[in-house]
Amino acid sequence: MKRKVIQLAHKTLVVSLPSKWVQNYGVKKGAELDVEERGQQIVFSTALLSPHERVELDFSKLDNDVIHRWVLSSLHKTGYNEIVVHYTDSSVIRVIQDAVRELLIGFVIVEQGRNRCVIRMVAEEQEREFDNMLRRAFLVTKSMGESIYDYVGSGRLEALSELLVLEKTNNQLTNFCERILNKKGYRNDKKRCFVYVVAWNLEKVCDHYRDICRILSESPKARVGKSVVEALKLANDYFGRYYDLYYNFDINKLTSLNVELRSLKKKLDSMIVAGSGGVESLVLCSLSEFVTKVSDFSASFIALNIDAKTS
Repeated sequence: MKRKVIQLAHKTLVVSLPSKWVQNYGVKKGAELDVEERGQQIVFSTALLSPHERVELDFSKLDNDVIHRWVLSSLHKTGYNEIVVHYTDSSVIRVIQDAVRELLIGFVIVEQGRNRCVIRMVAEEQEREFDNMLRRAFLVTKSMGESIYDYVGSGRLEALSELLVLEKTNNQLTNFCERILNKKGYRNDKKRCFVYVVAWNLEKVCDHYRDICRILSESPKARVGKSVVEALKLANDYFGRYYDLYYNFDINKLTSLNVELRSLKKKLDSMIVAGSGGVESLVLCSLSEFVTKVSDFSASFIALNIDAKTS
């Protein structure tokens, strides 16, 4: 889409707004728009809501609770402000209530009937909250790993289920970040896809901590040797260095982390092979997948911090 620049009164330069966008958001003469400079880009935005930010779907055709959660999560991330759900089985409402509580920050159920439920945004998300929310997601994940190490080291395996709430918090925060990026954009739009991958990958990284908590809490009498506890600490430290790298990027440190990954993977793999199987092997496999997933941050970190010069 291109617009010609019009000159008014010798000094003022004017560009017309796209008619489809104006109609979609009900922008009228005299309305106030937010204007933000982003390098070569100028971004216009309005606080008015589009009627297209509402969606309806029928859950009666989806008979899986996991899929119900995935659908609600994806619609939330996409940027819808109101989600109307139809269903024939009223037990679905429990899944909806859990999803709203655990995933959809700023949303509540405003209407609930025997065959219909309305979920609506009641707190407008602010673009400036993105950085705070992403940092909190990193810190929650980091805290979960450190707590797992403490609990396992002290033999409190049955208490690990207490830490699962941190993984749910990670889900909330990363969902929120992805919604902001989809709906509001990023301060450098060329790099929005890369920071989106960081938020998405951070949620996947925390899933491995969740799995370890479940494995060990369901086998509270299992023996976890010192070598496995030490492997937990090494994996946590590895994640911690990536967290530091996101906020203080250094390409040389990233190179060192890549070398460390190969060493750490080799150590974990040899422990798995030498082990006797059972719970310890499950934990070690999760840790091996964990450090691999952490290393997946690398390409996005580079893209966010390296600006190639062009001639």
